Amino acid sequence: MSLEAFIIGFIASALVGAYAMHKNSLTLSGWSAAVFIGTLLYGFAGGYAFFLLMVFFGSSSLISRFNPDKVSSKRTAVQVFANGLPAAIVAIFYGFLGYLELYALMIASIGIATTDTWSSEIGRLSKHPPRHIFTLKPIKTGLSGGVTLLGFLASAGAALLMTALSVPVVPSLPLLSGIFLFSFLGSVIDSMLGVIQVKYKDILGDVTELKTAAIEKHSGLSFLDNNLVNAYSNGLGILAFIIYITLL
Repeated sequence: MSLEAFIIGFIASALVGAYAMHKNSLTLSGWSAAVFIGTLLYGFAGGYAFFLLMVFFGSSSLISRFNPDKVSSKRTAVQVFANGLPAAIVAIFYGFLGYLELYALMIASIGIATTDTWSSEIGRLSKHPPRHIFTLKPIKTGLSGGVTLLGFLASAGAALLMTALSVPVVPSLPLLSGIFLFSFLGSVIDSMLGVIQVKYKDILGDVTELKTAAIEKHSGLSFLDNNLVNAYSNGLGILAFIIYITLL
């Protein structure tokens, strides 16, 4: 942890964010949030942590281009913070304390954001309709709370990728196992929380999660939108990993 690391993190984040804005992957507010998160991660946890963050952001931006809803692929500050702030907070603790377990927790947090994005974006390409995670009844594609086999496989693939990339910096099989397990579990928690995420009806009577297209509330908790679901699932995944670590 040094001033030089924070400067490098700021410059690298600003440049990557500017490119993402050029490619319509970030709004201006999203760029500001990404610079903030990237600077903290590089400054407190080093270049490899920043690299893992770029793996998440780069792969997620690429996959999001297959999303038929092009507007939703352009991330705002709220979306960036929902996915990246938990990892940044853990990175701060790692910067001051230096425990390997904290570094693994930080990677798992990035992993949760990655598995959730991969499962959502790739899962919607499934030829089979998603099913409610609890009742297994078919539901509308794109609604939170639905899962597909393709989405589960994508989530497992993302968790495996993050675990494989962690091998050079986390020389502990139990911690590597935890990174895989809780990265994957985080996406499952996200789907479970998605069941109670607020949903609306639009003018045609279709169920949607877009408040701007809504004429009335359909179901869920009014305060619980997709961004909060992402933040909560990440936090719960980290908490579960902490409990796992205490039992090692």
